[in-house]
Amino acid sequence: MTNSATIILELHNQRQTHVVPHNPLWPKIFTAEEKTLRPLFIHQATTIEHIGSTAIVDMPAKPIIDIMILLPDVLDILRIVPQLEHLGYLYGGEFGISGRHFFCKGDRTHCNFHIHVYSQIDPAAKNHRLFQLYLTKHPRTCKAYAKLKQTLANQYPHDRTAYTKGKHDFIQNVLLKVNNKKVSE
Repeated sequence: MTNSATIILELHNQRQTHVVPHNPLWPKIFTAEEKTLRPLFIHQATTIEHIGSTAIVDMPAKPIIDIMILLPDVLDILRIVPQLEHLGYLYGGEFGISGRHFFCKGDRTHCNFHIHVYSQIDPAAKNHRLFQLYLTKHPRTCKAYAKLKQTLANQYPHDRTAYTKGKHDFIQNVLLKVNNKKVSE
């Protein structure tokens, strides 16, 4: 694990995990950060998207804006790590997910942004979109996910790794439903 990744892990587990009601300003916060990031990718065909719970209307979430950046060649991100660090991001390498490059921006008490960089053809990028779309179209599943997140935040207030692992099976079950539906159509 890189030095920055170790720092990110320590910070994640020092910060208390809070799930808060949806904030209608989250999309605007994303848009402002996207405008800051966009110039770094001016010479590349790049997609920058707001993902995660803060991108879903009425979804309670940790108040951290998740940003997904898709590049034709994910290794191109390594050339702009210094510029992202200059903007206050810590680089975490893959940070537990093969093929992803992870960045975190914040301070000792709160992280404001997570950046997840993938290749444009990485299935994980597609899964982020599918999961978000499914929750948007299925309110009962959305409520169940919100309840799970609150339960996990209460159970693991200082263990972000356990909080994230606790969501894994739920997310995988939703993706299985989505992918089975597509196969049967």
